[in-house]
Amino acid sequence: MANRDNSSRETQSLSRHETSVCHLLYVTLAHVRGPAEAELRRLELTLPQFSCMSNLSTAPGLSGADLARKASVSPQAMDRLLAGLHSRGLVMRSLRRTFGHTLPATLTDRGEELLRKAESALRTVDDCVMLGLSAREVDQLARLLAAVRTATVP
Repeated sequence: MANRDNSSRETQSLSRHETSVCHLLYVTLAHVRGPAEAELRRLELTLPQFSCMSNLSTAPGLSGADLARKASVSPQAMDRLLAGLHSRGLVMRSLRRTFGHTLPATLTDRGEELLRKAESALRTVDDCVMLGLSAREVDQLARLLAAVRTATVP
């Protein structure tokens, strides 16, 4: 009986907010974040560290400021994050400044290896989250989320 009540409350709650994409994204992130963080914790990584490493994998040589913008954190927070990854031998920062004060960062071989393990671990979370969706729906969801991510927000 309790499950039925919770289920109907969730349905009623969703009905009230079904037109609020921001609300749905927030609730979905809250639902997925715990399992994702647990998987990454086993590898001694956090979500921000994973995000940083993932960005460096696709765009080697980004500066701390560029990485901070992509992660929506302050440059100071990104510098601390990069320093931690560097001390673990996962990221290498150039000793030469390229433009102004920027120190480009790249993943080390060890960083690339850990990133592959993290991506594999997060795929298990993806599989659980997408359970019940067809391959077509998963593809559509991925395209829609990518479109939302690149949209200009005032």
